[in-house]
Amino acid sequence: MGDLQRGTALVTGASSGIGAAVAAALAGQGWRVICAARRVDKLATLARTIGQGAVAIALDVSDAGSVGSLAERLPDGWREVDLLVNNAGHDVGGRRRFDRGSIEDWATTVQTNAIGMMRVTHALLPGMVERGRGHIVNIGSIAALDVQPGGAAYVTSKFAVNGFSQALRADFKGKGVRVTQILPGLVRTEFAGDPVGRGHGPGRRVLWQVPCRARCGGRRARRGLRRRATAARDDRRTGRRHRGLTKGVLQRCFTTWC
Repeated sequence: MGDLQRGTALVTGASSGIGAAVAAALAGQGWRVICAARRVDKLATLARTIGQGAVAIALDVSDAGSVGSLAERLPDGWREVDLLVNNAGHDVGGRRRFDRGSIEDWATTVQTNAIGMMRVTHALLPGMVERGRGHIVNIGSIAALDVQPGGAAYVTSKFAVNGFSQALRADFKGKGVRVTQILPGLVRTEFAGDPVGRGHGPGRRVLWQVPCRARCGGRRARRGLRRRATAARDDRRTGRRHRGLTKGVLQRCFTTWC
């Protein structure tokens, strides 16, 4: 991303977990980072930690009004977003059989993970197209490829993210706007702390997932990401202890090609 280096990045869901790690990694690379999420107190702490290269802004991706006003709420000089990292998401219903959960929870999961991503992308993409450059990074999930029981709504949302990412890539091929999708497995964050394992005993079936995949335009990017993600993978053949995919590993993966 040499032509976009030291530009402006916006990371959704930046208050914790992957989003916070990515925001810090980008700032360390010289990017100016807009940290966006619902939990403004945590965002403010993150922005202070990063320093002058970061600003915090409240954003609820599931709220059309919040996303619709995003561009006008950005500070002067920060409105040309070169890199969008669509990371916001949740699994509010947890791991349980579809008929045993609340349809409101299931709908909220899809609304945030898929529709929210589309809203933010639609708000910022026109500027990228007009400038003839930009990069959209969608944080998906290995659940889009490896279906597990008890995750109907979450899996549905991540299948949607996968399709959306591929369709965007087709739409803007050769137009200066890159589209990348990252598909993590289990990551040690607040997100995974509670739901993982519901309905799976100790959660072993979830933990055996392939840690991470990347789908983007460059082979070198994919190789670098997979190589580092594999460092955290449990190896059944050798019996090595499972370590999951930590935020640090994913952060290094991201830094490799951004």
